[in-house]
Amino acid sequence: MTVPTVYKSTDTSAPVLQGVRGSLISVLTACLVDGYGSKSAAGWTRPFSNIAETQAAFRNSGVTGTGFYVAVDESTTTYAYAPSIKTYESMLSEIDGLLPIATIYNSSASISATANTTARPWVLIATDTWMYLFVYANATAMPSTKAEVITACNYALACFLGDFEKLYPSDGFNFLSASSMAKASAAQASFGCAGTGVDAIPATNYMRLARNLAGDTGSVATINMLSAPHGCSLNYAYGGTYTMPYTDGVTPLLFAKLQISAGTTYSLRGFMPGVLAPLTKHPYTNLQQVTVDTEDYIYVMWRTGYGSEDFLAGLLFRLSA
Repeated sequence: MTVPTVYKSTDTSAPVLQGVRGSLISVLTACLVDGYGSKSAAGWTRPFSNIAETQAAFRNSGVTGTGFYVAVDESTTTYAYAPSIKTYESMLSEIDGLLPIATIYNSSASISATANTTARPWVLIATDTWMYLFVYANATAMPSTKAEVITACNYALACFLGDFEKLYPSDGFNFLSASSMAKASAAQASFGCAGTGVDAIPATNYMRLARNLAGDTGSVATINMLSAPHGCSLNYAYGGTYTMPYTDGVTPLLFAKLQISAGTTYSLRGFMPGVLAPLTKHPYTNLQQVTVDTEDYIYVMWRTGYGSEDFLAGLLFRLSA
């Protein structure tokens, strides 16, 4: 399995994320394409961009992955702090895409609480085929505690973009666009919230697969699934209030692979790559590095819905082979 690289705003020579046009593109270019400081690039390419560096298209590996595209548009002055992110199977330029998959925009994609030059903390975890991005749009320092993360993530961008672990070897469209919905009181079917295989699939833009398993043209809505003993409700976050209470040294640490529905009830398409989801209530602080079953992980937290701990999510990201 490919070991991802963890990029953070606290790294030496890390690019600065601000609520100005072109800032997110600068961060993604540094992490995915160029590298910075001691951090190597993840292995994506940037085949298209405009002269102003406010529009750009990034492509994951077409050799080890689908070769699909993530287009970032920061050209508007109205939402300089909330870029548009779109995913496509193919692109002709930085703005012209073919076979669209999903759109993330405005209040669900904020990289800063305001349109100014205040530096905002961020974490990006990536390989050459996928990336997870977490922005703490209301903070000026990297949050650590649960309370700090809840405050930091109001209307903030959190997303997965790229190829997931496919269950079927013949699946040639295993690309997922998944984002959080941190502006809402009910975060149904957004990235970070638990569901079950029996849940109906809402008509949502927050979790979309490139195509169905048969390869028919057109993206399809999906939802994450978690196995028991998660306190299953579509609205509640990984490691949130409705998971098993955790007491260090008393409660066993329980984690599960994060499943992806094929878009229909009682179906399974694959797994979110490189992560384990907690089945116990947040056992770690944000960015805490731990060892689980001899493997090294980093715990990343973000908020998926309106202001309570019910919607505070966390995942363990694998750091070792």
